[in-house]
Amino acid sequence: MPRWNELFGSEAREEGRIRLESDANALLPTRREHVHPPSIDPKEVTKICLRLKHQIEQVIPYEIEEDKVTKPNSPIITNAVLETANKAGGDGDKTACVVYCLLMVKKWFAKQATAELWDADMHDVRAVACEMMAKRIIEAEEDMDYLFEEMLLKRYTSVRSPDPRPPRMLRWLPIRLGNQR
Repeated sequence: MPRWNELFGSEAREEGRIRLESDANALLPTRREHVHPPSIDPKEVTKICLRLKHQIEQVIPYEIEEDKVTKPNSPIITNAVLETANKAGGDGDKTACVVYCLLMVKKWFAKQATAELWDADMHDVRAVACEMMAKRIIEAEEDMDYLFEEMLLKRYTSVRSPDPRPPRMLRWLPIRLGNQR
């Protein structure tokens, strides 16, 4: 059985390694000192998360079937609900963190489902509603530059303790270049 090294010459391997190194350097920063401070105050992000949590608790006050939330023409997740979720960020640049906040609220509902087993199904449906709302907000955004630069790639953080912490770094697996066995 031939090895990859035998199939592809050293030139192809060298080009691939250079391309991989340049691609890896162009990604998000990998060290804390390279991270830009969050554009929105963590206290404001936490307030938006709390507004969205309250909204979802009002929209889904009792246990319902998950299908009613996940359908494309959902009677629960309507355009008015999505507009209200977008307005939770207020006016201006704070609306970009709504998707992040919805995913944080999803995590909160998932934790609440494991803590309160008697209402676990309701909290699970609320978590799915957060996912669907984030998905529909992303799909509805027409400005691709705003979508990628502000909504999806910008780092936001919320307050977990009295002292706000910087955004957490992603933990990257080390990439080994060259011959691997």
